[in-house]
Amino acid sequence: MVAAARAVPCPFGRTVEVRAWSATIEPDAAEPAASAAHPLADNAYGVLIALPPTPSDSEQDLRAGVTWFLGRLTGRSRPFLDAQEWWVRAADGRDWFVTVHSPLYPPEHSRHWPLPRPAVLLVPKRAIDELFPAGIPIDVRKMVRSAFGRAGQRYPVVPGAVASVFHD
Repeated sequence: MVAAARAVPCPFGRTVEVRAWSATIEPDAAEPAASAAHPLADNAYGVLIALPPTPSDSEQDLRAGVTWFLGRLTGRSRPFLDAQEWWVRAADGRDWFVTVHSPLYPPEHSRHWPLPRPAVLLVPKRAIDELFPAGIPIDVRKMVRSAFGRAGQRYPVVPGAVASVFHD
């Protein structure tokens, strides 16, 4: 899973250490970050979460899986998202940058995922603030979009990564 994430042409995404975790829908499973050994317990690196397998390969199932996971992460049935829907606030108050990747997106889309289970990538605000204390400059954003373009992938500017799943 991490190798698939590293294959994405985003140079910014490659600067953050990523750890992988597989989400489970078992009712008695530990909540995200419930133990110190859980990848979400720390916020020094990005976390790539493989969502549970879905009954079908539909956008409705993708929305349900993302809603389920973010609901567990945030402790809310409708997760808090910032106005642009790139950020989510976890139940512990930490903010995470969110992108959703799925094989449902066409191969030329920046959120296309080559593996059979969709994935959510969370990057802690702390990591981004350390890389860009004054905010992510527009030239860095242009560099990311150009890298996707050179790789033959379109990079949608709006809506946010979560919005593209929650809104038609």
